[in-house]
Amino acid sequence: MSGPADWVDGKLVVPIYLALLTLPSRFPPGEIPLLPPPPEGVRIMLDPGHGGIDPGAISENGLREKDVVLEITRKVKDLLEIKGYGVFLTR
Repeated sequence: MSGPADWVDGKLVVPIYLALLTLPSRFPPGEIPLLPPPPEGVRIMLDPGHGGIDPGAISENGLREKDVVLEITRKVKDLLEIKGYGVFLTR
């Protein structure tokens, strides 16, 4: 990707950290809009980033970025599936 969000093979790819950091700031607390019903056939692929031999950043106390982003991604997946979206993870 050439920036925070980019088109890849005709699909808009938005890093999850960007979505999580910007969505709450655009709406007052308690007013984040509900997800609309998913269009038929829409599938969402979430890429937590890092993993395998690449742990990403590691904090002074040993917290690995790959563990944090995977946990956040799984929670986002659960929320989307509750709304009826087909969601897949890259790892």
